[in-house]
Amino acid sequence: MIGMEVTVPRLVVASYKGKNGKTAVTLALAYALIKAGLKVSMFKVGPDYIDPSYHSVIVNAPSRNLDYVLMGDKVVTRFYRYSLNSDIAIIEGVSGLYDSVDGISEVGSTAQIAKLLRAPIVFVINGGERINRTVRAIIRGG
Repeated sequence: MIGMEVTVPRLVVASYKGKNGKTAVTLALAYALIKAGLKVSMFKVGPDYIDPSYHSVIVNAPSRNLDYVLMGDKVVTRFYRYSLNSDIAIIEGVSGLYDSVDGISEVGSTAQIAKLLRAPIVFVINGGERINRTVRAIIRGG
């Protein structure tokens, strides 16, 4: 990692839980950016193979996994290598933003990857879940 600075604009798509629309939002963002003429590189947090296959169809290029549990700090090197010639990189999170392998630390979480990559987060909330005021509590953290 010495001498390597990640400069490509990047964005993490996350949510407070799984099965909440992250993939749909990720694909819509990628599609819109491609239609705007940008070269988009795609990534998925964790050892997922289904969502990256959808990513690949949209960008017509491989989507790469960023799995801290299996790769450790090499996820940063991997991100750097596969986003280098892109105009923007989109990283789709896994499960909830802070959900981790052990349920105690942040190891393997989307939050950990966002911190490592110094990436801003688009937070997806499914408004069709019959919630209203609860959304405010989720966003504000309490």
